[in-house]
Amino acid sequence: MDERLQMLKELTDANGIPGNEKEVRAVMKKHIEPFADEVTTDRLGSLVAKK
Repeated sequence: MDERLQMLKELTDANGIPGNEKEVRAVMKKHIEPFADEVTTDRLGSLVAKK
Protein backbone atom coordinates (compact mmCIF):
# COMPACT_ATOMS: atom_id res chain seq x y z
CA MET A 1 0.00 0.00 0.00
CA ASP A 2 1.19 3.53 -0.82
CA GLU A 3 2.72 5.36 2.19
CA ARG A 4 0.17 8.17 1.98
CA LEU A 5 -2.74 5.75 1.93
CA GLN A 6 -1.22 3.84 4.85
CA MET A 7 -0.92 7.06 6.86
CA LEU A 8 -4.50 8.03 6.02
CA LYS A 9 -5.74 4.59 7.05
CA GLU A 10 -3.86 4.73 10.36
CA LEU A 11 -5.18 8.23 11.09
CA THR A 12 -8.78 7.33 10.34
CA ASP A 13 -8.53 4.12 12.38
CA ALA A 14 -7.01 5.88 15.42
CA ASN A 15 -9.29 6.78 18.31
CA GLY A 16 -9.36 10.55 18.66
CA ILE A 17 -12.30 11.67 20.73
CA PRO A 18 -12.15 15.35 21.78
CA GLY A 19 -9.86 15.76 24.77
CA ASN A 20 -8.11 12.42 24.23
CA GLU A 21 -6.19 12.53 20.96
CA LYS A 22 -3.12 10.63 22.17
CA GLU A 23 -3.48 7.85 19.61
CA VAL A 24 -3.89 10.26 16.69
CA ARG A 25 -0.90 12.29 17.92
CA ALA A 26 1.24 9.14 18.08
CA VAL A 27 0.34 8.17 14.50
CA MET A 28 1.03 11.68 13.22
CA LYS A 29 4.34 11.84 15.10
CA LYS A 30 5.46 8.54 13.59
CA HIS A 31 4.83 9.82 10.07
CA ILE A 32 6.22 13.34 10.53
CA GLU A 33 9.44 12.55 12.46
CA PRO A 34 11.47 11.54 9.37
CA PHE A 35 10.85 15.00 7.85
CA ALA A 36 11.34 17.18 10.94
CA ASP A 37 14.43 18.30 12.82
CA GLU A 38 12.50 18.51 16.09
CA VAL A 39 9.09 17.22 17.20
CA THR A 40 7.60 18.37 20.50
CA THR A 41 4.26 18.51 22.25
CA ASP A 42 2.97 21.64 23.97
CA ARG A 43 0.96 21.82 27.21
CA LEU A 44 -2.33 21.46 25.35
CA GLY A 45 -1.14 18.32 23.58
CA SER A 46 -0.57 19.88 20.17
CA LEU A 47 2.14 18.28 18.06
CA VAL A 48 4.76 20.80 16.90
CA ALA A 49 7.24 19.83 14.19
CA LYS A 50 10.13 22.12 13.26
CA LYS A 51 12.24 21.89 10.16
